Amino acid sequence: MPAAVLLPGMLLAAGLAAAQASLRSDRVVYSIHVDVADQLDLEQLRLYLREGSELLQGDQGADDAACCMELAEIGLEVFGTPGDGLDVLDAEDEFLQLLGRRALVGSILWCGMPLPNIAGCGQTPGDTMVVALDTPPELLGLTLAHERGHNAGLNHRDESCALMASGIMDGNGCLNEAECSTYRQLDRPPWSGGECGCHGDLPGQPVEPDGTSCVEDGVAGICHSDGFCDPPPPNDGCSAATPLPAGLSVLDDNDVAGTDGAASCAASGADVWYAHIADCSGTLNVDLCDAGLDVVASLHEGCGAAAGERGCAHACPTSGDCRGACLEAPVVFGEALRLRVARGGNGDTGPFIVRVSCEEDPALDSDGDGLPDVLEYGTLGTDPRAADSDGDGWDDGLELDLGTSPLLADTDGDGATDSQDVCPRVWDDQSDSGGLATPLDPLGSWPDGIGDACQCGDVSGDGVVSTLDAVSIRAFALDSATFPVDLARCAASAGGTGCGLADAVIVRRALRGLLPGIAQACPAAGP
Repeated sequence: MPAAVLLPGMLLAAGLAAAQASLRSDRVVYSIHVDVADQLDLEQLRLYLREGSELLQGDQGADDAACCMELAEIGLEVFGTPGDGLDVLDAEDEFLQLLGRRALVGSILWCGMPLPNIAGCGQTPGDTMVVALDTPPELLGLTLAHERGHNAGLNHRDESCALMASGIMDGNGCLNEAECSTYRQLDRPPWSGGECGCHGDLPGQPVEPDGTSCVEDGVAGICHSDGFCDPPPPNDGCSAATPLPAGLSVLDDNDVAGTDGAASCAASGADVWYAHIADCSGTLNVDLCDAGLDVVASLHEGCGAAAGERGCAHACPTSGDCRGACLEAPVVFGEALRLRVARGGNGDTGPFIVRVSCEEDPALDSDGDGLPDVLEYGTLGTDPRAADSDGDGWDDGLELDLGTSPLLADTDGDGATDSQDVCPRVWDDQSDSGGLATPLDPLGSWPDGIGDACQCGDVSGDGVVSTLDAVSIRAFALDSATFPVDLARCAASAGGTGCGLADAVIVRRALRGLLPGIAQACPAAGP
């Protein structure tokens, strides 16, 4: 149980008129100091305001009225200049600079007088409040609701579970009917309108139990813990999963969700679903550490019982203060996955923030084609899940070695797929007149799988490498002006581009069946 923290009001005022049964909404702009702006984003603020709203709207016992009231934001703006000192409220003149703001700062050490461990400070009544971000996260929603209570004109009341207690702890949050009536005077346009469908007709009457069927404005729903009749969430089922890209923080709620799946690591229910496409190959990290609920997270390869489960978590191993699930699972770039966030065994439901991120493994070769995944999706554009991205019969790594395109089944566009093409890098008619003139094939008439258009060493251009070609190459190397040859076919060595005596020697040795053979690396064999 966290220690009590002070939340002093600054001015006193009496309560106002009685509450009504219609929903009232306190929608204002909140401001965060520039030096602490990285500590809270808009989605997190909405989560804390939602938690504060549930305290106002819920029925927590005999000393509590279920106020039909919500806290909301019009926006979150950044104020101040770096280093101006307003990120720590420690003097009256600094409070005066914040007049008219609903300010979020790093810490508070002054509120009417110097005091330690202050979570919030607000005018009573008024429109200025300051909340410290060094307040324990589980008390921030309560602190926001408490300070807006001061702005409405409520004073401290140190009784039972009172929301307006001077020292707050987890478990505070009760408003009596008079306080509820006063609090609702914060209502400012635009209203949400409508009725609190799961409340009684008047504040203080019991809230219908969670899960009770209800109908509001002709729409069937389920009673929510905030006292409203809410329809099921749009991502209640796997087939309607909400897209969740990496790096995005999503505020969501499983309070009135049904159950559309199961997880292997724990009993679960009331689930909502997200669709995620992996943006790296490595480890997918799912963070639900802001949930404050008993939740189960599981990653699935699709919908339905036949879809494999990639990972499941019912506890967060990285933080002893976190009750949310932290999931780690192997993923491959481009995989379409489904993330399920569900109620755990103790029945907790409510708002949470979910984030996903991918930690890249630079050495991973998921498809075994000899190319690291990161090279495939980061540079080449090939599919790290398929060894043969273009379906031409050759693995991507082999195509890079051979100089063909792993993205084009027919690199040279001549109508023959690369693995079936006698000249896969040169447009040709698939003619293969022969190969080497050898003692067993003195005319070189046996097709060798290398097309006439790319037969290296064949400087005569007849589709056959013969002794005449070796003599011609040697003659050219000695006197290029007198004995010209087809330079595009002359190079017979791997990586060679010239036409020299070494090429003549390689051709002669190849004709005798000696290694090294003639490499298909001449310019004619290239694109």
